[in-house]
Amino acid sequence: MTSIRTNFNYKIRLAEKDDTLSIMRIWRECFTDDLLYISNFINFCLPFTKTWVVIPQDSKSAVSVLSLLPSYAIIDNQKIIGGYIYGVATLPDFRGHSLSKRLIETAVNYCTECGEQSFETTITKKITNIDLSQINLAGISPLKKIENLTIAQLYSIREEELSTTHLLWPLEILNYTIEDAKSKGGSLVALKDETIGKRTIFYIYYPHESNVSCIKVVDSNVIDISELSQVILDVKLAFPKAKTMKFESSSGGFNSENTTLENSALIKILDNKIDLQKFSQLHLALPME
Repeated sequence: MTSIRTNFNYKIRLAEKDDTLSIMRIWRECFTDDLLYISNFINFCLPFTKTWVVIPQDSKSAVSVLSLLPSYAIIDNQKIIGGYIYGVATLPDFRGHSLSKRLIETAVNYCTECGEQSFETTITKKITNIDLSQINLAGISPLKKIENLTIAQLYSIREEELSTTHLLWPLEILNYTIEDAKSKGGSLVALKDETIGKRTIFYIYYPHESNVSCIKVVDSNVIDISELSQVILDVKLAFPKAKTMKFESSSGGFNSENTTLENSALIKILDNKIDLQKFSQLHLALPME
């Protein structure tokens, strides 16, 4: 039976290198015991975040944690710096003291002081559910795969093509999203369209956590049904036993009869000069959900 502390003194501070083991313990107890998943966060994400921990007065080990991942958006040609609140968790023995609330307040205060944005207003995304057995791709030739597309190349594509429709990630966090997808059995795929325009089409996928016959495409630069058909064909060739695909896109993306609009995240605008409506239409492509 879990014992709950009725009262204790604590402090909140930025995480230090010595806090790594206690952060790993919190993640294992609160999220998953998948050591690869946790190691990916510790190695590829944590060093590039602002992370706060709660330390009891009588201990040196953290009992609650919150990370703020750097993110940004382009609104009316203005770069708006912000942060994504991630990995908020408290050990069971220390719940009931509003520690997560205190950590969120700390993160919001930090964003306010730095002129950054935090999260409050709902933004949405589109989910297109595709029955792979019902898709007829006869006559469509598969595009050539680009082997080993680098994170820097992916970053450049997203900056150039997605800045008006997506919230954006710095290079380091983008690298973490790929490592996270790999840990779930997925990857980054790039296809070369050699027709007029010669586009590079990318998508990031992994099998659904509770249904491996469903492939989730959680980020891409696909702009129309023709390009979506190429992704579907590539998925069917790579996963012949897959039955369905969930394809995420921005709220302004294409529609089909199987497309639904879902809540994606919360945005808190700290600067009243920013156009809230434009911000709320941006897509938060977050492969590590």
